[in-house]
Amino acid sequence: MLILAVESSAAPSSCALLRDGVIIADMRTNVKLTHSQTLMPMVEKMLKITNTDVGDIDVFAVSHGPGSFTGIRIGIAAVKGMALSYSKLTIYHILAVLSVLLWMHAANKYIARCSNIKVISLSD
Repeated sequence: MLILAVESSAAPSSCALLRDGVIIADMRTNVKLTHSQTLMPMVEKMLKITNTDVGDIDVFAVSHGPGSFTGIRIGIAAVKGMALSYSKLTIYHILAVLSVLLWMHAANKYIARCSNIKVISLSD
């Protein structure tokens, strides 16, 4: 399972690519630009470096706070845009993107039995 995780709820932003619960790439930025200027170029660069197509991603994960409302909205909109462009993909909104690793470890056997799990954010 290939997961793209995005964190944009604070001043620094980050993204990570996980394959079967193992981080294969991650990037962070903490510059004086908004997430609307840095998030998608950072994700695009990471996908290019790992030779990954957006269509190959199985799950999108995005932090939904607590944190900057604007940053959260930018992260959710970016992930939602990527996921909706491929109807096969599922969107997961999680409290902290790093918890994807723990969640994947705990739920791995359950996910294998479920094909269409969707969690909808109430903040969007």
